[in-house]
Amino acid sequence: FSFNIPTTYANQETGDVTLRAIQSEPQGTTSVCKAALTGSQSVAFSRSYVLPNSGTINPAIRDTSSGSATTVTSATAVPLTFNANGEARLRFSYKDAGVLGITASWSSGSLSLTGSDNVAVLPEKISLSASGNSCSGSTQASYLACSKYKMVNESFTVTGTAGYTSAGSLVTTPNFGTSQLTSQPQLQHSLLAPSGGTTPSQGSVTMSFSSGSGSSSYSIADVGVYALGIVDFVPYPSYQDETTQLKVPVSWSGPVGRIVPRNLLAVTSSAGSFAPQCAVSTPHSYVGYAMGYQSAPVITVYGVDENGNHLANYKGSYAKVATLTSASGSPAWSVSSENLGSDNATALAVTASSSYGTWSTSGSDQLAVYTLGADTVTITKSLAARVTPFTAIVDLLLNTLTDPDGVTLRSTLTIKPTGHQIRYGRLNSSNVYGPENQSLTLPFWSEYWSGASYLQNSEDSCTQLLSGWLSLNDAAAGSFTNIALRQGTGGSTTASQTNSGLLSSGAGSLLFSAPGTGHSGYVDVGLTLPSWLQDFWDGSSLTALPAPRASFGLYKGSGRVIYRRDVSN
Repeated sequence: FSFNIPTTYANQETGDVTLRAIQSEPQGTTSVCKAALTGSQSVAFSRSYVLPNSGTINPAIRDTSSGSATTVTSATAVPLTFNANGEARLRFSYKDAGVLGITASWSSGSLSLTGSDNVAVLPEKISLSASGNSCSGSTQASYLACSKYKMVNESFTVTGTAGYTSAGSLVTTPNFGTSQLTSQPQLQHSLLAPSGGTTPSQGSVTMSFSSGSGSSSYSIADVGVYALGIVDFVPYPSYQDETTQLKVPVSWSGPVGRIVPRNLLAVTSSAGSFAPQCAVSTPHSYVGYAMGYQSAPVITVYGVDENGNHLANYKGSYAKVATLTSASGSPAWSVSSENLGSDNATALAVTASSSYGTWSTSGSDQLAVYTLGADTVTITKSLAARVTPFTAIVDLLLNTLTDPDGVTLRSTLTIKPTGHQIRYGRLNSSNVYGPENQSLTLPFWSEYWSGASYLQNSEDSCTQLLSGWLSLNDAAAGSFTNIALRQGTGGSTTASQTNSGLLSSGAGSLLFSAPGTGHSGYVDVGLTLPSWLQDFWDGSSLTALPAPRASFGLYKGSGRVIYRRDVSN
C-alpha cells in the first residue's frame, strides 16, 4: 500500500487521500506494476501514538465511495472501493492533536499488502484568558469603562487551552503538549485601546502545555487595553512534509485591562510668577499681603513605570488624572519659603490659600496638564520678617496627587514661581491739632523697613485705606458724618478721605471740618487694618498703630491774665 495523509487540524477531515494497492508482476525481462486490488475490499487499519506515545482518542477513516466513517483502533476493518488502477479514496480525521502512525494491511492467500504513514494533527486554535480579568466590550468607549486590572509590568497569569471549536464551544485536545515540541508557543499582545496608541514591546515569553492546557506569567509595559494571543508557530515540523507547513494560527483573547501606571510623575511646564501688590518701577508687595499669580504655574503629569519612565499611552482619555475635580480632594499642595528671617538662619513662615485649578488634555500630545487655580501665598508678618527688602523665593510643593485608579505621585514636585521684591511695611500716622474754627488734616503714610529705619514708601500709590478700616470716636466703621467731639465744649465734625483713601507716593489723609467757634474737643481714629499694614508697636503684638487724634481748640494760650495795659499811639 502507498498513501500519504496530509497534515491537518483537529476535528477537520482531510481531503481525498489516495490509497494505492499495487504489486509487481514479471513481464519478459522486466517487471511492471499493476493493481493488486480492485472492487470492494476490507482493509485493516491500525493506529499508533507517536507524539505523544499514548492517547485515548482514536482517529476515523471514511471511504469516499460509501460515505461511512470507521473509528480506527487496532487492525480495524475499513471497507474501501478500489478502481481498475488499484486506487481507493479515503478521508482522515482526528479529534485530538499530535502525531499518529497509520498502518494499512490486507492479505489473502499468498498475497499480502501493507503500508504506513505518519500524520501530524494540529490544534485548530489556542484560546487565551487572563486570570481575574473582567474587561469586556468591543468599542473604545467600552474599553475605557473597564476597571483597573493591573499596573504596568505587574505580572498576571495567562491560561491557554488548545483545541477545536464544536457547536460554538472550545473542545480541548488533551494530547497537545509542549514537551514534544522543538518550537514553543510564544505569547504576544495587541493594543485595543487607546486608539492610535503605542504597542509596547515584550521579550520572549513562552507557554508550556500539558494535556491541552497551559499557563504562563505575563506583564504589559504600557497603559491600555490589550488582546492576548499565541504567535503563529509550526508544531511537529519534522512530521509535516508539505512545502508550506501548517501553523497554529493566532486566536486573540477578549480584552484584557485596563493596565494603569505604577505612579504619576509631575513636571513643571511653566513656573509662573507672582503678581506684585504695587506694579511700579520696583514691583513689590508687603510682608503679610496675600499674593496671587500674575501667570499661574502649569504642570504636566505623566504616567510612569516602576523606574520612572514615561508611558506613551497615558494621555487623552486614558490620562485618568485629568478627570479629577475639586471634589476629589487632589492634588494637595503646601508652601515653604527660602527667604531667611532676621536671625539669618531660619526661613520665614509662609501660608497659602488653595483654589482648585483646571485640567486639560488638549494639544497634539494629549498629555494631562494642570493649571494652578486662584491661589494666594502670604509671607507671615512677624518680627522675624522685619528685614531689608528681599526678593520672594517661595516653593510650591505638590505633595499628593492620586488619579481615580488609585495611582499616586512618585515624588514631590517643587515649583518656584518668579518672585518680586517684598518689603516689611506698615501704616503710620501722627496726631494733629488746631483751632476750632479751621479744618484739620490728619496724615497717613505707608512706610517700610530699610534695615536701619522706617522710610516712607514713596512708590506706594496702590494702597487704598478702605472706609471700613476706619472708625471715628467709636462710631460705626466708615461713618464719617457729624462725628461728636470728645471732651472740651462739644460740637461735631465731618471727615472725608482724600482721593477715596488711595495713597499717593505713599501718603494720604483724612480731612476734618471745623466744629466752629466755641466748640472744642478731639476725634480718635480707630484703625482695623490687614496684617500687612500692622506692626509690633508694643514690641510683641501685631496690631494697627495706636489711634491718632485730631484735636480742635484744646491747645491755646492761658486764660489767666496777670497784667494788662492799654497803649495808645
